[in-house]
Amino acid sequence: MEVQNLGQLIKKYGQKKFLESGKMLFDCSKEDCNIYYIQSGHVLLEKNSIPVVSLGSGEILGEKSFLELVPKLLDAKVSEDLEYYFLTKEKFDQLNEDAKVSILSGIGSFLTNRIYKLNDVLTKINYYNSNIILSDIDDEKLKNIFKNDITIEEILVLKKINGNENFHKLYGNIVFGDDVEKLLYTISSQDNKIKVGKNYLIFDSGSYVFLFFGKIISEKYILENSILYSTGMFDYLGFKLEEKQNNEFLESSDSFDE
Repeated sequence: MEVQNLGQLIKKYGQKKFLESGKMLFDCSKEDCNIYYIQSGHVLLEKNSIPVVSLGSGEILGEKSFLELVPKLLDAKVSEDLEYYFLTKEKFDQLNEDAKVSILSGIGSFLTNRIYKLNDVLTKINYYNSNIILSDIDDEKLKNIFKNDITIEEILVLKKINGNENFHKLYGNIVFGDDVEKLLYTISSQDNKIKVGKNYLIFDSGSYVFLFFGKIISEKYILENSILYSTGMFDYLGFKLEEKQNNEFLESSDSFDE
C-alpha cells in the first residue's frame, strides 16, 4: 500500500473549497467533526475572540473532533484568502478499509510530530518565564527576552487606568505623539490582544500594554513560536516593572529626607 501523508489523503478523499479573508472556517459553538487541510492562505485560531495561533499552507486542523466526535476547541477565522480541502466523518465512513487505515495512520503520525513541536514550545516558554522571574529587570532585560523573535530598538510599557482611556507609563523613553496614540487607539478600538505592524508589535495583556518597536521577523513566526500569548507572564512582568518604578521613587524620596 502506498504511503501518503495526511494532507495528501485529505486532498485525495475530501472536497476542495475557497473562503475569503474575514470568513469563518469553523465555529466551536457549532457541530463540526470535519478535518481540514490548508492548501494556501492563512487561518487564525481564536478562543473567545483572542488570537491563539496562525496556521498556513500545509497545516492540518480539526483532527481531534474528527477522531473523537467532539466539538472544536477553537474558532477558525480566515486571515488571508483560503484554499482548503476537508474530509467529513460521513465520507470517511464510506471509504474502503485500506483508505481508512491510511488516514488513521496519517493522523497518528501527524499527532506524534505535533507533540514533539509542542515540547519545543513549552521548553521555550519555561526558559523565558524563568528568565523573567529569577532575574532582576534592567534596561536590556526585555530586549534579551525577545531577541529571538524581534530586533528591538525601543520598548514602551503602559499600565491601563480606567480601561483603555488612560495610560500610565511604566517603562521606556518613547514620547507620546500622534503615532503612538494612533497605535494605542487601533488596538483598543478593535478589541485586539495583539497587533503586528511592519516595525512594531503591540500586546495587550489586560492590565498592561506592551509596545515593541524594531524589526519584526514575521507575524506568522511570532504567532506560532513566541510566548506572546502567555498573558499571565506579561501581567507578572508589568507588575515587576511597576514595583521597580515604585522602589526607585521611594529611594529618591528617602534622599530628600536626609
